Amino acid sequence: MTNDQGATGWHKSSYSDSTGGACIEQGVSVDGAHAVVRDTKNDGVGAVLGFHPDAWVKFVKSVR
Repeated sequence: MTNDQGATGWHKSSYSDSTGGACIEQGVSVDGAHAVVRDTKNDGVGAVLGFHPDAWVKFVKSVR
């Protein structure tokens, strides 16, 4: 994915740096088929990474 193209449900990571230096947001792709991640500093205009839901769940569990 290259941009959010209407992705929804964006929320900032609770582990993100509050000074704006290292923040990410996670949302859901328009078709609901992917978890999407973007850099908060880009105000929704930067690159967005898409992950299959199973892969995203495994990633989140591994970093907890």
